[in-house]
Formats: sequence, structure tokens, C-alpha cells
Amino acid sequence: GGLMSGSVGGLGAIGAAIPAVAAIALVVGLFSKKVKELDSGLRVTIDSTDTLVESYRKLETSRLFGLIKRRSTEFEAADAETADPVVNAVGEIQASVVDMASIIGVGSDAFADFSYQFQVSLKGLSEEEALAAIQKEFLGISDAMADLVPQLEDFRIEGETTTQTLARLSGDLSTVNSAFSNLGRTALSASAAAAAAASRLISAAGGQGAFTSKTQTLVSNVLDPS
Repeated sequence: GGLMSGSVGGLGAIGAAIPAVAAIALVVGLFSKKVKELDSGLRVTIDSTDTLVESYRKLETSRLFGLIKRRSTEFEAADAETADPVVNAVGEIQASVVDMASIIGVGSDAFADFSYQFQVSLKGLSEEEALAAIQKEFLGISDAMADLVPQLEDFRIEGETTTQTLARLSGDLSTVNSAFSNLGRTALSASAAAAAAASRLISAAGGQGAFTSKTQTLVSNVLDPS
């Protein structure tokens, strides 16, 4: 009888404690917070020739059993393993645009105040998908720099990006001037207008390959008949 009464008494004590435990759980739930990562990736900030690479995390913090939610974004400098390839790639893009611009007579001073920033989400992406996402953003850097080239927009063909226009004009001017040099003719001036004229010549010839072939034939048959 004593054992049974003791057991019953113990169960009663446990039963009595259940509301207290529930109350503690309620208090813990009121003051505890849950943090959920909504997004993560990179933010790249370019100021002239300086490039800062940061990683970011977009977080949602909830309290009071989810009744109160707050979203925030945390940034921190990316580690060297992540940052260095991005910094190097940005440098190569900038050098390429500056080189193409110089061919049509635009100096590096045109890009002295260049600034650009992009943020790219990498959450849940495979390595290949992440690389593709970052490379897409790199095209934006190139176009933003090319936008600073004076008169470039005047010679843009429908459907071209500004980078494509700059590449076409600089490439066509180089090709024509190389041919003119072989023919003993004076080179066209380094300007956007001259580059546009060179582009028209190449277009009329059927493209760079056809133009080069025709001028090489001319040099061989006329200037060097032997």
C-alpha cells in the first residue's frame, strides 16, 4: 500500500510539475531567437583601380514564436582564396577596355572616376553555376567602362553592347591600319570617327577575314609581283 501510494504521489508531483515546465518553455520561446539564412554571395565594389570583395549573408531573425521578424544583411571581407581571383579578373577586364579605347584615341584618364558595384547571389549554386553568375556580372563591368568612351554610342549597331561596339571599332581600325601600312598608305587617325570609317570598309569587304585576304592578295600581286 505504501509503495502504491508513493508511486501515486510521485506521479502527482510530476503532473503538478508539467504546467511549470510548460511555462518555462513558453518563457524560453519568448526570449529565444531563431536565425535563418535567406541568401548569401559576394558584393564587389570597384573604385577606379581598387577592388573590394566582400561576402554577404542575408538573415532573418524571428522572436516570439515567429511573431516578430527582422531581416538584416551582414558583410565581411572575403578571404584571399575567394577575393584574389575576382580582383585579378576585374583588373584584366579594366586593362582590356583601356587598351581597346587607346586604339581609337581615348586615354586612360577617361576612366579615372570609374566606379561600379555588383552583388551576386551564390546560395545553392554549384561551382559551375556560381562561376557563370559571376562572369555575367563581369560583362556589366566591361559595359560600364565602355560607356565612358566618348562618341561610342554614336557608332553602336543595334543589338551590340557597348563593349562589343568598342571591340569592333578598335579591331577594325587596327586591321585597316595594318593593311594600309602594308600598302604604303597613311594610317587612319586614332579616333572613333576613323574607326567607324574602317568598320564600314571592312563591312563592305565582307568582314575582317575577307578584307585581310583581299589586301594580302593585292600586296602580293601588285606591290610584289615576283
